[in-house]
Amino acid sequence: MPTTFATYIGTGSGFDRLTRWASRKNGDLPKCSHIELLDAPFPTASAWCLSASKRDGFKVRETYIKFKPHHWRFWTFEDMDNARAWRCAAAFLGQPYDLWGAVLSVTPFAHSGSAKIFCSELMGIVCHMPNAHTLTPSDWEHEAIRRGAKMTTLPQADNSHLRTKNRP
Repeated sequence: MPTTFATYIGTGSGFDRLTRWASRKNGDLPKCSHIELLDAPFPTASAWCLSASKRDGFKVRETYIKFKPHHWRFWTFEDMDNARAWRCAAAFLGQPYDLWGAVLSVTPFAHSGSAKIFCSELMGIVCHMPNAHTLTPSDWEHEAIRRGAKMTTLPQADNSHLRTKNRP
């Protein structure tokens, strides 16, 4: 089954704006500031997601997200197995968020090997992208495009009834 990621392009917090400002330009696309892995093969109005998050306890966590229209872009890799991608990311559950790693990722001082991790680094690892510790969310999108991921936006119909908030 394909694998889908969501990148946050909403206004968000001051840290979101700072992340977008510090990110390298990604062609004509507006910059993004966060990435989630969906436990769904295709974009959907709501899904269980996994990522390293500074908002949810500064750690790698699993959470249920109802995606707001025009706040997210979705990237689908047709040739990536969703279950394998989820297992890879889930191996990092509970690992602390690497704030300094995220900040340094846009500098020549980016470091790897930390016991902490940030969202685009985690998603780079899941996608087997080289030098994941140097990726901003916008860099991750650029590499996703290069690797043939298909970009879509949130479906107009609310199909949240297809998902349940209680994870099986």
